[in-house]
Amino acid sequence: GNQISIKFDEVEIADNLLYLWLDDVDLSSLNGIAKAKNLQHLHLSNNALKGTLPKELFKLTKLTYLNLDNNMITGRIPNDISRLSNLVDLYINSNKIS
Repeated sequence: GNQISIKFDEVEIADNLLYLWLDDVDLSSLNGIAKAKNLQHLHLSNNALKGTLPKELFKLTKLTYLNLDNNMITGRIPNDISRLSNLVDLYINSNKIS
């Protein structure tokens, strides 16, 4: 992949950010992504996300599309996912989610 380091420190400035493609970049952290409060489509497939589903994601209540395919996410899908009431498409294949 094209390993990059991304910080979402000031992403809240991008009020019109609706679509974000970060596939295949060896991304390992989503710290701060919750500040992108208007995000609707988030593409995160083929990265290096590990552990349980990041809690930051559940603050993105306008999400309609979320792709987390081919990461290293483990554990269960928490009840917090119900906060994503606009979510239509969720892709979590090729992880270790039970």
